[in-house]
Amino acid sequence: MIALAANSWNQLQGDSIEWPQPGQPLILSPGQSLTSKQALDVGECCIIRVRLQTPIPARPHAWDSAPNDPRWGLSNTAENERLALRVVGQQGFLDCQDRTNLPRPLPRPLGTDITQARRIPPHGAGGPRVHFIDQQGKFTYASPHDYRFAITAKDVLAHVTAVPQPPGGWLAERLVNPRGPMSVWLHSGDGKLVIESVRVIPATSLKLDKTILNARNFQEKYHHVEQVVKQLRADFDLDAHDAYRTLVESTPERISVIRQISTLVFDRQTCRITAATIDGVSPRGLNLPNLVVLDKNHRRFEQAAARDGKLLTTTDKFHVYVEGEFTPCNQATDLFPTSFLIRYTLHKMNGLVTLEVRPRHPVAVRRLTLEHQLGQTQRGLRFFYLEGEPGPNPASLTWQYAWDTGTLDETIDGPLSLYRNTDQPINNGHFLTIHDGQLGFQFLPVTWNYSQLDPDPLWELTTGGWSLPGESLTSNNWQSNSVVVDDQKCLVLKAARTGLTAQRQVTLPAQRTATGKASTYDVWVRLQGHVELSLNQRRVALQQDNEWAWRHAGTCREGPLQVGVRSLGQNVAIDDLYFLPDGSPPPRSVIPLRLRDRNYHKVTLSRRNSVPIVHLTFVNQPHPVDLDPGVVHTYAFGCLPPKRWQPRHDNTTSLETMFQAQARSDKSKNWERSWRQDLPEMTKAINSLAKQSGLTLAAVNQGGYFGVGWPITEPRILNKLITSVRSNKARMLAYNDVSVGQSGTLIEWGYYLAQELRDEAPTAIPNWLSLESRTWRAHNLLRTREILERGFDAIYFDSTNVHATLFNRFGWNNTLGLQRFYEDAQLLLRHLGKSGGLVAHCWGQIPLVNVGLADMTLPGEQYWVGKHRRGYLEPAALQSSFNSYLAGCQVVGLLGSDAVPFTDPQFYHQMLGNGWYSWFQYYPLGVSNKEMKVPAFDVKQLALFRRFHDPLVIFGTEQSTAIDFKQSTFPDWVDGLAPGIQATIYHRADRTMAVLTRADITASPPPVTTFRLNLHKLQLGTQPIVMDAITLQPIPHQIQDGWLELRDLDLTSPRQLLFLSRPTEPRLVWHDLQCRRVIRQTFDATRNTVQITLEGVPEARSKLVCWYGDRPLYYQIRFGKRSRHTTNLRLPRRR
Repeated sequence: MIALAANSWNQLQGDSIEWPQPGQPLILSPGQSLTSKQALDVGECCIIRVRLQTPIPARPHAWDSAPNDPRWGLSNTAENERLALRVVGQQGFLDCQDRTNLPRPLPRPLGTDITQARRIPPHGAGGPRVHFIDQQGKFTYASPHDYRFAITAKDVLAHVTAVPQPPGGWLAERLVNPRGPMSVWLHSGDGKLVIESVRVIPATSLKLDKTILNARNFQEKYHHVEQVVKQLRADFDLDAHDAYRTLVESTPERISVIRQISTLVFDRQTCRITAATIDGVSPRGLNLPNLVVLDKNHRRFEQAAARDGKLLTTTDKFHVYVEGEFTPCNQATDLFPTSFLIRYTLHKMNGLVTLEVRPRHPVAVRRLTLEHQLGQTQRGLRFFYLEGEPGPNPASLTWQYAWDTGTLDETIDGPLSLYRNTDQPINNGHFLTIHDGQLGFQFLPVTWNYSQLDPDPLWELTTGGWSLPGESLTSNNWQSNSVVVDDQKCLVLKAARTGLTAQRQVTLPAQRTATGKASTYDVWVRLQGHVELSLNQRRVALQQDNEWAWRHAGTCREGPLQVGVRSLGQNVAIDDLYFLPDGSPPPRSVIPLRLRDRNYHKVTLSRRNSVPIVHLTFVNQPHPVDLDPGVVHTYAFGCLPPKRWQPRHDNTTSLETMFQAQARSDKSKNWERSWRQDLPEMTKAINSLAKQSGLTLAAVNQGGYFGVGWPITEPRILNKLITSVRSNKARMLAYNDVSVGQSGTLIEWGYYLAQELRDEAPTAIPNWLSLESRTWRAHNLLRTREILERGFDAIYFDSTNVHATLFNRFGWNNTLGLQRFYEDAQLLLRHLGKSGGLVAHCWGQIPLVNVGLADMTLPGEQYWVGKHRRGYLEPAALQSSFNSYLAGCQVVGLLGSDAVPFTDPQFYHQMLGNGWYSWFQYYPLGVSNKEMKVPAFDVKQLALFRRFHDPLVIFGTEQSTAIDFKQSTFPDWVDGLAPGIQATIYHRADRTMAVLTRADITASPPPVTTFRLNLHKLQLGTQPIVMDAITLQPIPHQIQDGWLELRDLDLTSPRQLLFLSRPTEPRLVWHDLQCRRVIRQTFDATRNTVQITLEGVPEARSKLVCWYGDRPLYYQIRFGKRSRHTTNLRLPRRR
């Protein structure tokens, strides 16, 4: 027992304490805190019986600890290791400060000791780890409960046994590697904390329930996999890999950071990147970034005008740090009142650059923006991909409308819209790519939670007057949508049903008038549907059926104006509100906008001197605000290299099972794990498909979003699946759904419970987690290791894993957590001998930041297609995919039934060039109603897909080089390709394949063309074999002046042409997908046979092509019950 007396405690803060009589409770008044003089060591546990006498009001952000939160638990003397329960309102939180997550230092003044710099919480830690104890308001802390805090030989834990339990149950949490004894710690906060007793007992007396035991089991595995990855990071030699090797060259004027794929040049005087070369291409006029600040007097100061910049370069194994300090200047060469400290962190494994900036001293500003002048390329940086809210309307952040592609208008300078050039040029959120179809730039915000943004939604019209874009109105039920108006894609505000409202407060500026009277404006609204518009409570009904048109809504005066709209029908949409000077003619079309200082939002686009500029704004206020030197504004950007094909084709299927309800209408309970009963049907179906189609890879997919179970968690069932797939000599891909509801069911593997994992989930979608959580990264690394050790060849990370743009409860988004996870996952897979086994999921509907980071961090080709999305073949969408130059990952995309460009060879080249395609599903519709289908195809589409795809699988593109029309070497291979014809060449040492098709396969009449291929490049001898890969018939050809020429090629259907070196004796040259591999073949001249040993699909029939003299011979064999088959192909007698 620790007595509640003055001689047993040290008072840390607060007024003098009134100590109770023996046997009476101790009451701590607001602000008082204590630590016990008696310390707990290993094997001891204290039981604190405590209650709150006075409830405290809830704070809006409970994730960060505040001085007015009552709390109790254990703390060391330095208070940097602590396990404490705190109460905010009526919610309990378990805070765990972990010494292994030390804060990262702030960008520092050059010449100072880094250890003396102020520190900020690192990404991946978010400060103390915070976990819910209870989440419902019915639970109260006004009654006494026993809280146990124990130091065992394994961990430090908090365990509450009090009843009644909160609806979510009690939690346990471990401190990682606790050091030394810990004292009991009490803090009253705002309310009165009543301590009834503090007892010390042996920790061995604790009765640990399944929650703690499972958590402890996971903790051991989690700690082990972290140590494995830590060792892998220590042992991995980046310099041994050309792709990762990074050099730093310094001169008195500049610093160059050189990688295989790119070079960044930093100017010492301004601390900016003033030049970049990306795979040999150098955008003209590039500058990244230019910090712009407006002081309290509206004066503009720029980093680009700095004259006193200093740079210092340091490096560690995985990073290059370029730290600097500069003072912005204005045009009059006046210095800004304080310098800024900046740090660039370049990640060696993928080239991602993290930028942190802060003022050295407190200073008042109106705006702080970092401008990025992207420069010019020969193709033009005009295509964009965005993820996030397209406008400032919070209702626009939905899955359906959170991303888009488009083409920027290159003809004008000034503000640029992501859509029509008169829409507001704002991406209100998370991720932006601008590219030219080959190379580009990506911007990934990290700490927008520190932003101070209140931009003006009014845009000045170039002809006079003001625009309030419809999507600027705020609402919880209207949504920002991209639609086509007058053949232009634009952003509008839409309401799906009657009675929905949206509003915005604006201030109309004064216009100059001859009489000096107050300005009067005519109000015009461009709309579709029936709405009620209110202007300072004056209401007017407007209606425009069927098509878009302008409607006059009366007049208003300068000054404050409350604008509101209410839908009076269904499917109502508002494009724009114009406030034109009194007497102006009615608007006939949309008018270009001007960009004012007050318009800058998080991401704003403009063009200056024909060069696109991306403005990232952290502060924009109508009145001056003070910048805190302790607040660091952080974002990431990367340079995207051109495509480098690493082709690989697999004919894949999905063993997909949906979690089932007892009835179709039941969406909340009574789920049934139907795959237990379905397994025999699934294996039968997959074996049948393998026989018919030559399946080469199977994906085990649990199906569903937040399902209850999947075969990977059941070793017995999983072994049956693996045995079945292995019998077909196919590879196995594990679909790794990482929703918390899914992961929380893996209790038998010793993982955390769902509640514990969910605490660091994004607030918007609490079933998904952020890889900013170190615990969640370890969780997925552990799953990766155990899944692959169970026999899988590859692991497929679902898009929930890469949901990088939502903020977790600490205000961090997932960008850097994802970056670190992919680094660690690649190292772990190399360690497991599965370097080619990492797959990222690009679901077209929510591709999120993995479209960017998977490109940069992960190798492989990707072609994302919007799920159930039309218009994907516009150039911007077709070209909005990139790949890295690294090795070891395939990037996957799921395709909806109306989003597959079957007739486009670029689709097969990109999507299938280095990816997986799931074309068959065993798909239960209910508990007893099931179907097997190819969800993205009809019969004709499937035939066309197989016509393109199967020959590429048989050809074996994995070891090939791919050349297409976008590459500079293409003319060296192909000569005189007719307009409207597309070609892709796959080349290996012993074979080459050419894929030819029309750019528009539906055009008529079908063309007949000539195709010329460089014979020297083929390296297949002077008389190669030329066959049609579909019909397997020889194709007549001529050789002239070193070129192999094929005339009169009919391209009614796509053609795949196979070029082989001519064998000197009879030899097997081609087979279908049912034959996996030719193990051995021998020509017996005495018997006139070719003896072959093949490996293929058991009990399947396979077609073979043998070249004999100057012609092909065709055979069909049947495999037995085993996958290996030996037979003799009898040749005809020579004539």
